Amino acid sequence: MLIRNKLLAYLGKICYGVYLLHYPIVVILKEISVLQRIPQNVMAEILVFICYLAGTICLAILSFRYFEMPIQRQRVRFEV
Repeated sequence: MLIRNKLLAYLGKICYGVYLLHYPIVVILKEISVLQRIPQNVMAEILVFICYLAGTICLAILSFRYFEMPIQRQRVRFEV
């Protein structure tokens, strides 16, 4: 296996979900910060970034496990 680090290999598996989900999470977090009127300082920006990163990765993992993997398993049935 080319990538021996298990974390990097797993991130490679979920990277398409990260790609698809990162922008909607940015929009949602911007709306929340505007509605809550969170003061713009360095600590708030760091907190928003951590929430963005964690939310994106969590949703990508859920998408991979419950959406992509069942579709991949069904692919075998339709191969010619």
